[in-house]
Amino acid sequence: MSAAPDSTALADAPAVLETLSAALTVARTQGDPRDLIAALPRARGLLGSLPPAFGPVLDGIEQRLQSAALFGEESCSFSLGDLHDAMATWIDRARVRLGLARP
Repeated sequence: MSAAPDSTALADAPAVLETLSAALTVARTQGDPRDLIAALPRARGLLGSLPPAFGPVLDGIEQRLQSAALFGEESCSFSLGDLHDAMATWIDRARVRLGLARP
């Protein structure tokens, strides 16, 4: 059984997801994941309103983003583009689950 959704988190969800989307755009265009990493703690505030699977997925994305920031994409065993795609999918699915899907 999951925790009851936090009404404050739900009210902030559109702004949080827009911040994540903007940070993702910066990461894609500039190749620097630091803004995206900095935005992730706010995304964690939404986890109580999302299915439990969203937490481990976000954790995995965050760990790989941090590795990319520390070591550079060349020394990572994953594609930064694929990681950006995974973050975009997480954001899109969170929007759907929270009833904020764009038309």
